[in-house]
Amino acid sequence: MFPFFAAVFLGAFLLFLVQPMMGRFVLPWWGGAPAVWTACLLFFQTALLLGYFYAHLLSKHLPPKRQWVVHLALLVAACIALPPVPVAPVADATDALSPVWAVLAMLSSTIGPPFVMLAASSPLLQRWFALGHPQRSPYRLYALSNAGSLLALLLYPVLIEPWLARVDQAYAWSWLFVGFAFAIVWAGWKLRHASPARETPDVAAEEDAPAAPSLRQRLGWIGWGALGTGLLAASTSALTLDVAAVPFLWIGPLTIYLGSLILTFDHPRWYRRGVFAFLLPVTLLVSLDQRVFASTAPLGQLLITHLAALAVATMICHGEVYRSRPAATHLTAFYLSFAAGGVLGTLLVAVASPAWFNFDVDLPVLWTAVLAGFVLQLTRERDLRLARLLAAGFLAASVLAPLLRPVEEPGLGARLHLLLDLAQQHPLTLACLAVLVVAIDFRLPPGWARQWTRRTTVGLILLVAFSAWHTVGSALRPPPGLVESRRGFFGEVTVTDYPSDDPRAASRFMGHGNTTHGIQLRHPDYRSYPTSYYSEGSGIWRVLSRANQQPGRHIGVIGLGSGTLAAYGMAQDHLTFFEIDPNVVDLAHTRFTYLADTAAEVDVRLGDGRRLLEQEAADTNAPRYDVLVLDAFSSDAVPVHLLTREAFATYLRRLAPDGVLVVNVSNRLVDLRRILEAHAQHFGLTLAHLIHRPEADRWWAFSSEWIALAPQRAALDDRAITSWTGLAAPTELEGVTWTDEFASLWSVLR
Repeated sequence: MFPFFAAVFLGAFLLFLVQPMMGRFVLPWWGGAPAVWTACLLFFQTALLLGYFYAHLLSKHLPPKRQWVVHLALLVAACIALPPVPVAPVADATDALSPVWAVLAMLSSTIGPPFVMLAASSPLLQRWFALGHPQRSPYRLYALSNAGSLLALLLYPVLIEPWLARVDQAYAWSWLFVGFAFAIVWAGWKLRHASPARETPDVAAEEDAPAAPSLRQRLGWIGWGALGTGLLAASTSALTLDVAAVPFLWIGPLTIYLGSLILTFDHPRWYRRGVFAFLLPVTLLVSLDQRVFASTAPLGQLLITHLAALAVATMICHGEVYRSRPAATHLTAFYLSFAAGGVLGTLLVAVASPAWFNFDVDLPVLWTAVLAGFVLQLTRERDLRLARLLAAGFLAASVLAPLLRPVEEPGLGARLHLLLDLAQQHPLTLACLAVLVVAIDFRLPPGWARQWTRRTTVGLILLVAFSAWHTVGSALRPPPGLVESRRGFFGEVTVTDYPSDDPRAASRFMGHGNTTHGIQLRHPDYRSYPTSYYSEGSGIWRVLSRANQQPGRHIGVIGLGSGTLAAYGMAQDHLTFFEIDPNVVDLAHTRFTYLADTAAEVDVRLGDGRRLLEQEAADTNAPRYDVLVLDAFSSDAVPVHLLTREAFATYLRRLAPDGVLVVNVSNRLVDLRRILEAHAQHFGLTLAHLIHRPEADRWWAFSSEWIALAPQRAALDDRAITSWTGLAAPTELEGVTWTDEFASLWSVLR
C-alpha cells in the first residue's frame, strides 16, 4: 500500500505547489491584477478536467497493467516540457477578455502536459488501489492527496517563496516531478501482482456490479463542484482586491477549500449537517453585511467573516458530494463529473460574470445558490430537524450582523441601539423571519417529533427568496446617483454623482473597489480643483508646486484615475499617463473634464506602466521625466511588481538627473514606506516623507501620505517641501527589500 500512498501524496504535492509558483511568473505581465489568479484557476481546473477525462478513458478501455505502461510513457513524454519557466507574452490590454485567454495560452504551453499527467494520476492510483485492495475504501486516498496539496500550499509562502528564486523553484519542481515518475513505476510494479480476474477493463465487470450513477447524481456532482470552485475564485478575488494579488493571499482561500475536501472525504464524522445547516445563513449573511462596510471595518474582522463563510459553504458543497459518492467501480466517472463542475464554476467567475454584469455580484449569487441547493436537498429528504436549524441560523444572523457593523461610538449600548434602529427601519425583514418560524413550526420538544408538511416546504422557499432578495437583489440594485458602471478583467469601475445646492459640494466620484479613484466638483467655477489625494497641501502638490519649477516639464504618471493630476499641468508641459484598464481610460475622457481642461499637452498610453517605461528606456531619444508619479492602486491592493528594486531601476533610467520620483503610499493595510526606504538606501536617493491632514471643512481633500525620492538632494531641497518636512529618512522604520524574485507581504502588513 505504501507505494500508492507515496505516489498519491507526492503527485498532489506537486500539483498544488506549481500553482502559486506559476502565479509568481504570470502576475507582473498583467499588471498584478487580482483577476490574474482567477484566470490561473480556470486553467488549473480545465487541466484537472482533462486529466480526469484521460484517466476515465484509460480505466474503461485498457486493463490495469496496460494502463500503467501507457501512463508511464506519457509521464516521460511530459518531461520534455520541463522546467516550467514561461516566456513573457504580448497581452492586448484593450480587450477586457484577452488577458484571460492569454494567461490560458501561456500556462498551457508552459505547464500543460505535466499538470494533466499529475491530475490524472490521482484517480488512476485510486482505481488501481481499489483493484488490489477491494476491502479498503479508495476515497481515503483522495483525502491523502488533498493533504499533500495542503502541505504544498502551507510550505510555499514560508519556506519556498522567501528562499528560492522563481527559476530555481521551477528547476526544483522539475526534479520532484522526475521523482514522482519513479513513484509511479513503484506503484505499477505492485500492480503487476494483481490477480488475473482483475486484468480486464472495467467494462467487463461482474454482473452484480453496482448500477451506473443516475443523471440526477451526475448533475449534483457537477453543480456542487461548480459552486465550490466558483466560491474559491470569487472569494480569492474579493480578498486580494483589498490587499495585494500575491500567492500568500491566494493560499488562504485555497487552503480552506482543500481542507474541506480533506475532512469530508476522510470520514463522514467531520461533516455534521446540523451544525453546518445552522452556520450557513449565519456566516453568509454576516459576511455579506461586512462587505457593505468594508472600507471602515477592521481588516481582521473582514478576513475572519469572509473566510468563515467560505469554509462553511465549501464544507457543505463537498460534504453533499461525498454523501452521494458512487461505488469504486464508477470512481473515475465521479471525479470526472466533479472536475467538470470545477471548470464550470471558475469559467462563470472568470469570463461569464464580467461579461454579463456591470456589478460584482459573484459572491452574493454563489452564496445564495449554495443555500438554494442545500434547501433543495432538505426538501427531497424531508429532514425537519435540519430545516429548523436553518431557520434558527437566519434568526441568529439577523441579530449578529448588525452587532458586528462598525459604529462611531464603541460599546455594547451603541450596537444594541443600532439593532433596534434596524428593526424599526426593516420591518419586512423581521416579518419574513416570523413567517419562516411559523411555517417551519419551530418548537421545543415535543414539537420536534412533528412531521414534514407543506408549510415546511413553503417556509424553506420563503427562506431562499428572502436570501436572494437580501443578497443578490441588493448587489444588483444600482446605488443612488450612479452614472455608469463598467466591469472588466481589472475590476469594477463606477462613476457616481452627488448633487447638492452648495457649489462646493456637488461632485462626481470615480470608484474602484473600496478606493476613490478621483473626485471632480461639478460647478464650472470649481471643476479644475485638484481633489482627494492630490488636493492643495498634499505631497504631490508640494512637489509640483515647488518654487524652482520651470515651464515645459515632462511629467509621467502611472495610474490615470479620473485624470485629476492634469489639473497641475501648465502651458508647455507634457503629461504622459500610463493606465492598464481601458474602462478607466474611457471614463476619464467621457465622464470627467480634467484631461480636456488642462493647459498641458496630454498623452494617455494604455498598458502596464512598468512595461511601457521599459520599452521607453530602450529609446535613447525619448525625453526623460522631470517628475514621475507612481499611483497605480486598485482599491487598497498593491501591484507588487511596480514596487520592486528592478522596477525602481527602470524608473530611475527614465528620470531626469534632477528629477523627482513621487509615490503615493496612502494605504490602510500595508506600510509601503519601508519598501521605499530600502530602495532609497540601495540607490543612494534622497527621501522626503510628505504627510497631509486637511481641515475637516475641506471634504474633497483626503488625508494622504506621499514619499518623494530624488537622485540629487537639491531637487527636494526646496522651501515648498522642506517647510513641511525634513529630508531625513524615517529612522524608526527598518527597510524591507522587494525584488522580482522575492517580495514578502508579511513584512509590511500594518
